Amino acid sequence: MQVLLTGFGPFPGAPTNPTANLVPALTALCQREFPAHEFHGEVLPVEYARAPDRVAALHEKTRPDIALHFGLNGKAAELHLERRAVNQCAIDRPDAAGYCPRGPILDTAEPGMRTCDWPAGIVERMRQAGYPATFSDSAGAYVCNAVMMRSLACAGARPGAFAGLVHVPHTRESAELCGADPDQAGAMVSDAELLGGAALIARELITART
Repeated sequence: MQVLLTGFGPFPGAPTNPTANLVPALTALCQREFPAHEFHGEVLPVEYARAPDRVAALHEKTRPDIALHFGLNGKAAELHLERRAVNQCAIDRPDAAGYCPRGPILDTAEPGMRTCDWPAGIVERMRQAGYPATFSDSAGAYVCNAVMMRSLACAGARPGAFAGLVHVPHTRESAELCGADPDQAGAMVSDAELLGGAALIARELITART
């Protein structure tokens, strides 16, 4: 089984992105736990012009059975398992390269929405394990959403392939590095707890497909 794991680098308002540290640690942890599978981890730039194309290239290169993406929602207090990506973008929010989209549509050739089917009961099992989690029906309108949209399109071209995005809160460590009050930033987990929650999600997806 091929598994693609991605996070994101910094962007305006978040000079430290906890997913940039999460993904290398998660990739190593999963490779130790599932040595028969191959894991590919990469940190993407928060740029409209580069991130979706890079994800498409990674799909082409690795042909993942599972593509699991992690992005930061600095206002969240839980891990948000996103169920929908929409064909829209925020025209007033610059990416890490300072670029703002010229129009509200990501790609006129794409449908208005793509959906993700998570394993049944995954949120309940995460909560039982002590990790704050919920489903979300809005991946936003920023680069995370654009990556999810492209990854779902790529996975949809291969029967049985999965693609999904998890928005994570600031950890207590990343909130502090960003100069935010962890209580105000919604940081409810430590870096170690975030890794544990992400590993449980990866484990659930792998188990569901084996």
